[in-house]
Amino acid sequence: MRKKAYKLISLLIIFICIIFSTGLLGHGHFWDIEIAFGYGGGGGGETELPEEILALKPTIDDYMSETTDTFIILKGTRGENTTIYINNASDNVIYPGDLLWQSLRSLNLGQNIFNIYAKDSAGNISETVTAAITRYKIGDINRDGYVDDLDLALLAAHWAENWPKADINNDKIIDDLDLAVLASHWDL
Repeated sequence: MRKKAYKLISLLIIFICIIFSTGLLGHGHFWDIEIAFGYGGGGGGETELPEEILALKPTIDDYMSETTDTFIILKGTRGENTTIYINNASDNVIYPGDLLWQSLRSLNLGQNIFNIYAKDSAGNISETVTAAITRYKIGDINRDGYVDDLDLALLAAHWAENWPKADINNDKIIDDLDLAVLASHWDL
C-alpha cells in the first residue's frame, strides 16, 4: 500500500513540476512565493490576454542552447518601465538602455532553465519566455556526461578535420591541442 502511495505522490510531483516549468501559465503568489497558475477558466482554446499584458512581454536575443561555458549572458528587450524577472528574481538584471536588459548567469552541468517575464509598476505580469541551455563537460564530445574513450574515438575519427563537436578549443581544426584539452578533463 505504501509503495503505491509513494508512486502516486511521485507522479503527482513530476506532473506539477512539468506544468510549472512549461512557462505556458501565468504567475501569482502563494505564501510570498511567486508561482505559476492559469490565466483563465477551463473550456478549450487559447485565452486572449489583455493588450497591456501582451505589450509587457520581454524578448530574448539568440543564445547557445548547448555550451561548455560556466557562464552566459542572457539579454533582450523589455516593455517600457518594466522590471525583468528571471526564475522569479529580479536581482542580477541590468538595464543598459531604456528598453534593453541583460543578465550574467552561471550554468550548472546539465540542463539550465531560465523563465523570464516582465512586471510593470501596476503589478501586471507578462507572459513567460523560456531559455533552455545545456552545459556539458569540456571534452564530452558525445554528450553522455563522461570524458572517456568514446570521446577519444570521436576525436580520432575526425582528426585534422573541421568538425565543431570535437573542436574543443574552437580553432577550426581537430589536432593535438584538442587532444590535450580532452586528456586534461578525462574522467577516471
